[in-house]
Amino acid sequence: AFKGDDDVWVFINGSLALDLGGIHTQLEGSVDLDNLQLTPGELATLDLFFAERQPFFSRFRVETQLKLKPNAAEGHCMLWGDPHAKVFDSAEPDDRPGNSVVNIFGHGDFWIVTSLLVRIQGRYGATQWTQNGWSATRAVALGGPFLQGHTLIIEAMDGQISWDGLPILGDFPSDWDVPGLVAARYRELSEPIDKAQTHRPIHGLELELPLGVRLTVNRWAKHLDLIITMRPQQGGQDGHCGNFNGNSTDDSADLIK
Repeated sequence: AFKGDDDVWVFINGSLALDLGGIHTQLEGSVDLDNLQLTPGELATLDLFFAERQPFFSRFRVETQLKLKPNAAEGHCMLWGDPHAKVFDSAEPDDRPGNSVVNIFGHGDFWIVTSLLVRIQGRYGATQWTQNGWSATRAVALGGPFLQGHTLIIEAMDGQISWDGLPILGDFPSDWDVPGLVAARYRELSEPIDKAQTHRPIHGLELELPLGVRLTVNRWAKHLDLIITMRPQQGGQDGHCGNFNGNSTDDSADLIK
């Protein structure tokens, strides 16, 4: 239950669940979680906004039996080149991707991130610029319950960007979104992810997704470089970005899946 004057707004999983907006004396409202189609056992986000429009007599109260858990710190994983992966657990104190590097030279489809809710898959293959038959990231696919069954695929410049198989972001620059699921900005970026890249322009795709997942992708002629920013997932995770358990020593190529 929520009581307050003036504005009180409550969002659960990004959707407005209670609206006590406006200038008013103290009002009370409640949220029936049984009507929100939440999945038992899964984490849900709760965002509460309160605004007092008067200089005195402010009142605000929240009563709940929910088990609240603060968000874990974000981490970053960077994939570039052959590809190499700087795993989540290698983040440096200044928030840059760190030094723990996993090299992946095989060809095929591999998990970059796999968890109960978030699934990000990479397609690795050779190009005319890779040496000794090594790989580069040719495409990335995002899906899983956090996208409500939809699939977003990003290919290199010799391919396309698609949502459920339909092309999107065909113009450069351009914006595209699905409210509540994805917001995408396709722009020229000032700096490449791979500092060794000297080609211009840098075709950069910036994505904001549910659960605070964000991606920055550089689309090159035949491959992708990318940075994934997210928080550790409830129930654990794996993939070439590591298991994000705070221990970089168990993120070697032999241990990750």
